[in-house]
Amino acid sequence: MSHEIRFCALEEYKLLIDFIKKHWKKDHIFVKSKQALDFQHLDKKNKRYNFIVAYNTTNKEFDAILGFILISQYSHLKDENLWLSIWKSKKNYAGLGLRLVKSLEQKLK
Repeated sequence: MSHEIRFCALEEYKLLIDFIKKHWKKDHIFVKSKQALDFQHLDKKNKRYNFIVAYNTTNKEFDAILGFILISQYSHLKDENLWLSIWKSKKNYAGLGLRLVKSLEQKLK
């Protein structure tokens, strides 16, 4: 099985919410409110959600997610710093979460 490690596309909103609902918390605020998710993670400039995802090319689902919030979303400062948010992998994918962290580090250099 193969994974694409990449940013979450806007069109993948449902995949993201389904993952959060099934593997994090079924009544999480992001599951209940797209407005809350968009406020915290929608990156209008780059046209994506600020999540790094492990997209399973076999079953077409996310097997891991790592959310992040860029400082520039709330400040005039450059994106040299960020906050991490939801970080979760499915139980059978040990080590996949670490790949997301390393990928995020590379992509935001």
